[in-house]
Amino acid sequence: MAVELTGDWAVYLKIAKSFTGKIPANDREDWLQGTMLEMAKVNRKYRAQGKHLTEAGMMKVASYEFRDYWAKRRYELYGVNCTHCSIEQRQKCGTIDKSECPKKKAVQVLRLNKILRDEDGGRYEFGNYVQDNNSIDLAAWVDARQVLRCLSKPVKQAGYKLFAGYILTPAELQRIYQRRHKYNRNEVTPRVFVYNGKEFPDPHPGLTPDEVRKLLMVYFPELADAEVRGYQRDGYMVFEMVRRAAAVEVRARSTCRARPQKAWPVDIQRKIVELQRKHWTLAALAEQLGRARVTLEKWKSRERYPADPKAVLAVLDRLEG
Repeated sequence: MAVELTGDWAVYLKIAKSFTGKIPANDREDWLQGTMLEMAKVNRKYRAQGKHLTEAGMMKVASYEFRDYWAKRRYELYGVNCTHCSIEQRQKCGTIDKSECPKKKAVQVLRLNKILRDEDGGRYEFGNYVQDNNSIDLAAWVDARQVLRCLSKPVKQAGYKLFAGYILTPAELQRIYQRRHKYNRNEVTPRVFVYNGKEFPDPHPGLTPDEVRKLLMVYFPELADAEVRGYQRDGYMVFEMVRRAAAVEVRARSTCRARPQKAWPVDIQRKIVELQRKHWTLAALAEQLGRARVTLEKWKSRERYPADPKAVLAVLDRLEG
Protein backbone atom coordinates (compact mmCIF):
# COMPACT_ATOMS: atom_id res chain seq x y z
CA MET A 1 0.00 0.00 0.00
CA ALA A 2 1.58 3.29 -1.12
CA VAL A 3 1.73 6.15 1.42
CA GLU A 4 1.72 9.76 0.19
CA LEU A 5 4.48 11.83 1.78
CA THR A 6 3.79 15.28 3.17
CA GLY A 7 5.80 18.20 4.45
CA ASP A 8 9.56 18.22 4.03
CA TRP A 9 9.63 14.54 2.95
CA ALA A 10 7.51 15.34 -0.09
CA VAL A 11 10.02 18.03 -1.07
CA TYR A 12 12.92 15.58 -0.54
CA LEU A 13 11.25 13.03 -2.79
CA LYS A 14 10.50 15.58 -5.51
CA ILE A 15 14.12 16.78 -5.67
CA ALA A 16 15.71 13.32 -5.43
CA LYS A 17 13.49 11.96 -8.22
CA SER A 18 15.03 14.41 -10.66
CA PHE A 19 18.32 12.42 -10.44
CA THR A 20 16.95 8.88 -10.59
CA GLY A 21 16.89 8.79 -14.40
CA LYS A 22 20.71 8.36 -14.40
CA ILE A 23 20.75 5.71 -11.66
CA PRO A 24 20.53 1.99 -12.64
CA ALA A 25 17.12 0.46 -11.99
CA ASN A 26 18.38 -2.12 -9.49
CA ASP A 27 19.96 0.62 -7.30
CA ARG A 28 17.35 3.32 -7.84
CA GLU A 29 15.18 2.73 -4.76
CA ASP A 30 18.16 2.38 -2.41
CA TRP A 31 19.74 5.57 -3.73
CA LEU A 32 16.44 7.47 -3.46
CA GLN A 33 15.91 6.51 0.18
CA GLY A 34 19.53 7.18 1.11
CA THR A 35 19.45 10.63 -0.52
CA MET A 36 16.23 11.59 1.27
CA LEU A 37 17.71 10.55 4.62
CA GLU A 38 20.84 12.62 3.90
CA MET A 39 18.66 15.66 3.13
CA ALA A 40 16.83 15.17 6.42
CA LYS A 41 20.14 15.02 8.34
CA VAL A 42 21.42 18.23 6.73
CA ASN A 43 18.08 19.98 7.39
CA ARG A 44 18.23 18.94 11.05
CA LYS A 45 21.73 20.44 11.39
CA TYR A 46 20.57 23.69 9.77
CA ARG A 47 17.61 23.98 12.14
CA ALA A 48 19.89 23.41 15.14
CA GLN A 49 21.89 26.43 13.96
CA GLY A 50 18.76 28.51 13.40
CA LYS A 51 19.02 28.31 9.61
CA HIS A 52 16.65 27.12 6.89
CA LEU A 53 17.63 24.61 4.17
CA THR A 54 16.32 25.87 0.85
CA GLU A 55 15.40 23.76 -2.17
CA ALA A 56 18.63 24.87 -3.82
CA GLY A 57 20.53 23.47 -0.84
CA MET A 58 18.58 20.22 -1.09
CA MET A 59 19.48 20.07 -4.78
CA LYS A 60 23.14 20.46 -3.82
CA VAL A 61 22.90 17.60 -1.30
CA ALA A 62 21.31 15.37 -3.94
CA SER A 63 24.04 16.25 -6.46
CA TYR A 64 26.73 15.28 -3.92
CA GLU A 65 24.99 11.95 -3.30
CA PHE A 66 24.72 11.38 -7.06
CA ARG A 67 28.44 12.06 -7.54
CA ASP A 68 29.42 9.81 -4.63
CA TYR A 69 27.29 6.95 -6.01
CA TRP A 70 29.03 6.99 -9.38
CA ALA A 71 32.46 7.37 -7.76
CA LYS A 72 31.84 4.19 -5.73
CA ARG A 73 30.43 2.37 -8.75
CA ARG A 74 33.47 3.25 -10.91
CA TYR A 75 35.74 1.97 -8.17
CA GLU A 76 33.80 -1.30 -7.86
CA LEU A 77 33.70 -1.95 -11.61
CA TYR A 78 37.06 -0.63 -12.77
CA GLY A 79 39.12 0.11 -9.66
CA VAL A 80 39.22 3.81 -10.58
CA ASN A 81 39.30 6.39 -7.77
CA CYS A 82 38.63 9.88 -9.13
CA THR A 83 38.31 11.69 -5.78
CA HIS A 84 41.78 13.26 -6.02
CA CYS A 85 41.65 14.14 -9.73
CA SER A 86 41.48 17.75 -10.90
CA ILE A 87 38.47 19.19 -12.73
CA GLU A 88 40.44 19.23 -16.00
CA GLN A 89 41.38 15.58 -15.58
CA ARG A 90 37.78 14.58 -14.90
CA GLN A 91 36.59 16.44 -17.99
CA LYS A 92 39.21 14.62 -20.04
CA CYS A 93 38.12 11.26 -18.63
CA GLY A 94 34.57 12.00 -19.69
CA THR A 95 35.56 11.50 -23.32
CA ILE A 96 37.21 8.05 -22.89
CA ASP A 97 36.24 4.67 -21.52
CA LYS A 98 36.56 4.41 -17.74
CA SER A 99 38.53 1.16 -18.15
CA GLU A 100 41.27 3.20 -19.90
CA CYS A 101 42.09 5.49 -16.99
CA PRO A 102 45.18 7.66 -17.76
CA LYS A 103 46.51 6.90 -14.28
CA LYS A 104 46.64 3.19 -15.18
CA LYS A 105 44.58 2.32 -12.12
CA ALA A 106 41.70 0.75 -13.99
CA VAL A 107 41.10 -2.92 -13.19
CA GLN A 108 38.08 -4.68 -14.63
CA VAL A 109 36.22 -6.75 -12.04
CA LEU A 110 34.91 -10.13 -13.21
CA ARG A 111 32.39 -12.30 -11.39
CA LEU A 112 33.61 -15.79 -10.53
CA ASN A 113 30.29 -17.26 -11.68
CA LYS A 114 30.51 -15.54 -15.07
CA ILE A 115 29.82 -18.01 -17.90
CA LEU A 116 32.58 -18.11 -20.51
CA ARG A 117 32.63 -19.94 -23.84
CA ASP A 118 35.62 -21.66 -25.44
CA GLU A 119 36.37 -22.05 -29.13
CA ASP A 120 34.40 -25.33 -29.23
CA GLY A 121 31.24 -23.69 -27.90
CA GLY A 122 31.54 -25.21 -24.43
CA ARG A 123 30.30 -23.28 -21.40
CA TYR A 124 32.11 -23.11 -18.07
CA GLU A 125 32.36 -20.80 -15.06
CA PHE A 126 35.25 -18.37 -14.83
CA GLY A 127 35.94 -19.33 -11.20
CA ASN A 128 36.82 -22.92 -12.15
CA TYR A 129 39.96 -21.74 -13.94
CA VAL A 130 41.18 -19.16 -11.42
CA GLN A 131 44.26 -20.36 -9.56
CA ASP A 132 44.43 -19.66 -5.83
CA ASN A 133 48.08 -19.52 -4.74
CA ASN A 134 47.05 -19.66 -1.07
CA SER A 135 44.87 -22.74 -1.41
CA ILE A 136 45.87 -26.18 -0.11
CA ASP A 137 46.57 -28.96 -2.57
CA LEU A 138 44.20 -31.48 -0.96
CA ALA A 139 45.24 -34.34 -3.25
CA ALA A 140 48.93 -33.91 -2.37
CA TRP A 141 48.07 -33.50 1.32
CA VAL A 142 46.00 -36.70 1.38
CA ASP A 143 48.73 -38.59 -0.51
CA ALA A 144 51.33 -37.49 2.02
CA ARG A 145 49.14 -38.59 4.94
CA GLN A 146 48.52 -41.98 3.33
CA VAL A 147 52.23 -42.53 2.68
CA LEU A 148 53.14 -41.63 6.26
CA ARG A 149 50.62 -44.12 7.59
CA CYS A 150 52.25 -46.95 5.64
CA LEU A 151 55.92 -46.09 6.27
CA SER A 152 57.90 -47.88 8.93
CA LYS A 153 58.93 -46.04 12.08
CA PRO A 154 62.71 -45.94 11.25
CA VAL A 155 61.98 -44.41 7.82
CA LYS A 156 59.71 -41.77 9.40
CA GLN A 157 62.37 -40.85 11.97
CA ALA A 158 65.02 -40.54 9.24
CA GLY A 159 62.70 -38.34 7.18
CA TYR A 160 61.94 -36.05 10.13
CA LYS A 161 65.68 -35.67 10.88
CA LEU A 162 66.40 -34.88 7.22
CA PHE A 163 63.62 -32.26 7.16
CA ALA A 164 64.88 -30.66 10.41
CA GLY A 165 68.44 -30.41 9.09
CA TYR A 166 70.10 -32.98 11.36
CA ILE A 167 73.01 -35.17 10.19
CA LEU A 168 71.84 -38.69 9.30
CA THR A 169 73.69 -41.85 10.22
CA PRO A 170 74.81 -44.25 7.44
CA ALA A 171 71.93 -46.61 8.29
CA GLU A 172 69.40 -43.77 7.99
CA LEU A 173 70.90 -42.61 4.71
CA GLN A 174 70.56 -46.17 3.41
CA ARG A 175 66.88 -46.25 4.37
CA ILE A 176 66.22 -42.94 2.58
CA TYR A 177 68.09 -44.16 -0.51
CA GLN A 178 66.14 -47.43 -0.64
CA ARG A 179 62.86 -45.57 -0.29
CA ARG A 180 63.70 -43.14 -3.12
CA HIS A 181 64.92 -45.99 -5.33
CA LYS A 182 61.63 -47.82 -4.78
CA TYR A 183 59.70 -44.63 -5.61
CA ASN A 184 61.59 -44.06 -8.89
CA ARG A 185 61.25 -47.70 -9.90
CA ASN A 186 57.48 -47.64 -9.44
CA GLU A 187 57.16 -44.54 -11.64
CA VAL A 188 58.15 -46.46 -14.79
CA THR A 189 54.80 -48.20 -15.34
CA PRO A 190 51.44 -46.85 -14.09
CA ARG A 191 49.77 -49.15 -11.61
CA VAL A 192 46.17 -50.18 -11.04
CA PHE A 193 44.87 -52.17 -8.07
CA VAL A 194 41.91 -54.51 -8.53
CA TYR A 195 39.69 -56.01 -5.86
CA ASN A 196 36.34 -57.70 -6.29
CA GLY A 197 36.12 -56.63 -9.94
CA LYS A 198 36.66 -52.92 -9.18
CA GLU A 199 39.75 -50.90 -10.02
CA PHE A 200 41.36 -48.42 -7.66
CA PRO A 201 43.94 -45.76 -8.61
CA ASP A 202 47.48 -45.86 -7.33
CA PRO A 203 47.45 -43.93 -4.02
CA HIS A 204 51.19 -43.24 -4.28
CA PRO A 205 53.95 -44.65 -6.53
CA GLY A 206 56.29 -45.06 -3.54
CA LEU A 207 54.06 -47.64 -1.84
CA THR A 208 54.62 -51.33 -2.36
CA PRO A 209 51.62 -53.48 -3.41
CA ASP A 210 51.44 -54.95 0.09
CA GLU A 211 51.40 -51.46 1.62
CA VAL A 212 48.54 -50.51 -0.69
CA ARG A 213 46.70 -53.64 0.44
CA LYS A 214 47.12 -52.54 4.06
CA LEU A 215 45.86 -49.09 3.11
CA LEU A 216 42.71 -50.54 1.51
CA MET A 217 42.08 -52.63 4.64
CA VAL A 218 40.59 -49.47 6.18
CA TYR A 219 37.64 -49.84 3.74
CA PHE A 220 37.83 -53.62 3.15
CA PRO A 221 38.83 -55.44 6.38
CA GLU A 222 38.64 -58.81 4.56
CA LEU A 223 41.88 -57.93 2.73
CA ALA A 224 43.84 -58.82 5.87
CA ASP A 225 44.43 -62.34 4.51
CA ALA A 226 44.42 -61.41 0.81
CA GLU A 227 47.05 -62.40 -1.77
CA VAL A 228 48.42 -59.81 -4.21
CA ARG A 229 49.07 -60.91 -7.81
CA GLY A 230 50.70 -58.73 -10.42
CA TYR A 231 50.52 -58.81 -14.22
CA GLN A 232 50.62 -56.34 -17.12
CA ARG A 233 47.59 -55.27 -19.16
CA ASP A 234 47.17 -52.47 -21.71
CA GLY A 235 50.33 -50.69 -20.59
CA TYR A 236 49.37 -50.85 -16.90
CA MET A 237 50.81 -52.93 -14.09
CA VAL A 238 47.73 -54.54 -12.55
CA PHE A 239 47.82 -55.83 -8.99
CA GLU A 240 44.84 -58.02 -8.20
CA MET A 241 43.97 -58.70 -4.58
CA VAL A 242 42.39 -62.09 -3.96
CA ARG A 243 41.38 -63.50 -0.60
CA ARG A 244 43.23 -66.64 0.48
CA ALA A 245 40.15 -68.86 0.42
CA ALA A 246 39.13 -67.59 -3.01
CA ALA A 247 42.69 -68.04 -4.31
CA VAL A 248 42.79 -71.69 -3.22
CA GLU A 249 39.43 -72.31 -4.93
CA VAL A 250 40.62 -70.72 -8.18
CA ARG A 251 43.86 -72.74 -8.21
CA ALA A 252 41.93 -75.95 -7.65
CA ARG A 253 39.56 -75.14 -10.47
CA SER A 254 42.17 -74.20 -13.06
CA THR A 255 45.88 -73.48 -13.29
CA CYS A 256 45.24 -70.52 -15.62
CA ARG A 257 44.55 -67.13 -14.19
CA ALA A 258 41.02 -65.98 -14.90
CA ARG A 259 40.73 -62.79 -16.82
CA PRO A 260 39.67 -60.03 -14.43
CA GLN A 261 36.34 -58.34 -14.90
CA LYS A 262 36.24 -55.13 -16.79
CA ALA A 263 36.10 -52.34 -14.23
CA TRP A 264 34.07 -49.22 -14.79
CA PRO A 265 36.87 -46.61 -14.30
CA VAL A 266 38.80 -47.91 -17.32
CA ASP A 267 35.54 -48.18 -19.33
CA ILE A 268 34.67 -44.54 -18.66
CA GLN A 269 38.16 -43.38 -19.57
CA ARG A 270 38.06 -45.33 -22.87
CA LYS A 271 34.56 -44.09 -23.70
CA ILE A 272 35.67 -40.47 -23.27
CA VAL A 273 38.69 -41.04 -25.54
CA GLU A 274 36.58 -42.77 -28.21
CA LEU A 275 33.97 -39.99 -28.17
CA GLN A 276 36.71 -37.39 -28.54
CA ARG A 277 37.91 -39.22 -31.64
CA LYS A 278 34.38 -38.78 -32.98
CA HIS A 279 34.77 -34.99 -32.57
CA TRP A 280 33.03 -34.75 -29.20
CA THR A 281 34.62 -32.08 -26.99
CA LEU A 282 34.92 -32.36 -23.23
CA ALA A 283 32.73 -29.28 -22.89
CA ALA A 284 29.96 -30.89 -24.95
CA LEU A 285 30.21 -34.16 -23.00
CA ALA A 286 30.12 -32.25 -19.71
CA GLU A 287 26.93 -30.49 -20.81
CA GLN A 288 25.31 -33.82 -21.74
CA LEU A 289 26.27 -35.34 -18.38
CA GLY A 290 25.40 -32.24 -16.36
CA ARG A 291 28.92 -32.02 -14.96
CA ALA A 292 31.73 -29.48 -15.13
CA ARG A 293 34.40 -29.73 -17.80
CA VAL A 294 37.09 -29.97 -15.11
CA THR A 295 35.38 -33.06 -13.71
CA LEU A 296 35.62 -34.89 -17.06
CA GLU A 297 39.27 -33.91 -17.37
CA LYS A 298 39.92 -35.57 -13.99
CA TRP A 299 37.97 -38.68 -15.07
CA LYS A 300 40.06 -38.89 -18.21
CA SER A 301 43.35 -38.51 -16.33
CA ARG A 302 42.20 -41.04 -13.68
CA GLU A 303 42.49 -38.51 -10.88
CA ARG A 304 38.84 -38.86 -9.87
CA TYR A 305 36.02 -41.33 -10.56
CA PRO A 306 32.26 -40.67 -10.63
CA ALA A 307 30.08 -41.73 -7.74
CA ASP A 308 27.42 -43.08 -10.17
CA PRO A 309 29.45 -44.99 -12.79
CA LYS A 310 26.50 -46.96 -14.20
CA ALA A 311 24.52 -43.82 -15.01
CA VAL A 312 27.58 -42.16 -16.56
CA LEU A 313 28.32 -45.24 -18.68
CA ALA A 314 24.69 -45.35 -19.85
CA VAL A 315 24.89 -41.75 -21.09
CA LEU A 316 28.25 -42.33 -22.79
CA ASP A 317 26.94 -45.49 -24.50
CA ARG A 318 23.94 -43.53 -25.78
CA LEU A 319 26.16 -40.79 -27.17
CA GLU A 320 28.50 -43.30 -28.79
CA GLY A 321 25.64 -45.16 -30.45
